[in-house]
Amino acid sequence: MKKYRMLFGAIGILAVVASAGCTRTNPFSPTLLPSNAAPIVQPPTIVAPVRPSVQTLEIPQFIDPVSLGQLSEADKNSATNAQFYALQFGRPGAPRVWTGQNNISGNIVVGPYVTLSGQTCRLFTHTIIIEGTSRVYEGTSCRLAGGNWVVRSS
Repeated sequence: MKKYRMLFGAIGILAVVASAGCTRTNPFSPTLLPSNAAPIVQPPTIVAPVRPSVQTLEIPQFIDPVSLGQLSEADKNSATNAQFYALQFGRPGAPRVWTGQNNISGNIVVGPYVTLSGQTCRLFTHTIIIEGTSRVYEGTSCRLAGGNWVVRSS
């Protein structure tokens, strides 16, 4: 029995001595890795692509002036969103339809991407329907370096 006490006592002393130099550190600290272990590599930071703001389109540029005065703010927002997404993602010839308030709606049809003076541009036709009367506005929008679209000509 005395033998076992001495054995367990010696094991206990070894455990205390072995842990005496240890301190509690961050478990993810590279100092806890063995010297032959690969270093911890931080995953890359994922940054969302900068998406141009829809509000950067100036409404008078792509809506005929007669219709512009008849649109509410909600109608203008719907038209602006539709114009932006048609220019940015629309298939040539496929209409992008929007619906406003009080019997007002519209659609935008874009052409293929073209390069004019080094800028990516698209022809567009924006039709606004107010109480059954259609007004068509045509022009060319070009994407600026920051990703915003601006009407080049109408």
